[in-house]
Amino acid sequence: MSKKRLLIAYHSAEYGGIEVQILDIIKELSSEIDIYVACPNGPLVEEYLKYGAVEHLEIFPTKEIDFEYINKIREVINRESIQIVHGHELKTGVQVIYAAFREKVPKRIYHVHTPFIFWKYGSAKRYFALVANFIANFITGNLLATDVLALTPYIKNVRSKYELILQSKIKVIPNAVRPIPQITPEQKTQIKGQYKLDADKAVIGYVARFTPEKGQEVLLKAFRDNDKLMDTAQLILVGGGTDLEKLQKEYSFPNVTFTGRVSELDKEALLNVFDIFAFPTYAEGFGITLIEALSVGLPAIVSDLPVLHDVGDDEVQYFKKGDSVELGIKLLDMIENFHEIQSSRQPRIDIAMKYSTERFRDNYRELYLG
Repeated sequence: MSKKRLLIAYHSAEYGGIEVQILDIIKELSSEIDIYVACPNGPLVEEYLKYGAVEHLEIFPTKEIDFEYINKIREVINRESIQIVHGHELKTGVQVIYAAFREKVPKRIYHVHTPFIFWKYGSAKRYFALVANFIANFITGNLLATDVLALTPYIKNVRSKYELILQSKIKVIPNAVRPIPQITPEQKTQIKGQYKLDADKAVIGYVARFTPEKGQEVLLKAFRDNDKLMDTAQLILVGGGTDLEKLQKEYSFPNVTFTGRVSELDKEALLNVFDIFAFPTYAEGFGITLIEALSVGLPAIVSDLPVLHDVGDDEVQYFKKGDSVELGIKLLDMIENFHEIQSSRQPRIDIAMKYSTERFRDNYRELYLG
């Protein structure tokens, strides 16, 4: 019996939650499904092919309505006899699902990870964009797609309430988190030396792209404006992105380290070096970096987003989104009570274990092949 053929489409192949989720799908299901990936060239393309993708197609939309892109996707669907299409985010998802609908693909999966209402935009642009997004999501979710995905129950409710997508169309499938190996005390000492971290100060860390919605500036302000926190802790911000250079110039003080983009192995090593994980994000669809931090037992303080309550439950601390003063106060309190917090690390690890690759694989196998 021949394998079914799946086309996954997105407009990036950089390291990020969506791109890594695509890689996880390939790792877990390429032995059972022929998987084609339509996306730009980027760091993850080599990984996609290494772990079993049949082909990388350098096809991606360059504008919100891109008829050339739609026609290319239709050609691929016909040429490769695609039976399942999985489109990610609005820009790519709407257009690839429309193409799949036109070609009568039996299974058409529309996946917006972070709904538009969560993102940071100016008021005028936001008003017009909300209307356009509502129309596109309503039509695509209810009329063109066979399935709509959400990463958490809260996201499902948001998509139903604000985009009027039928609850019966929406399935909740969380991301997966692979176990992060622990490192030896000697390796920790070596990494702290590499990044010039003071052995006598608590290490507060954050891993994310430098974009406005990720909130690095909130954490930097919390640090800068709390003298006691500055004296007792050091901050390390991991990742690259559009806002990195600007924030480096604006918040250049001795006990703050910007690593820039790092490899997955280096990221995992740095998570082992952190004492506290801070997550001041303004918008998330899931928050996989939080689960990665919990998987190594890190105490975490995060923005009070409902989606993060879904993920972190009662095992993380929350602060009011965007409130750098409250964040600074709570970080200082966590440092002063660190030994007590550190002793209760197992429940945090248990939360991360709920997002196993086995459960992820079973969920997607049922979605694609059920």
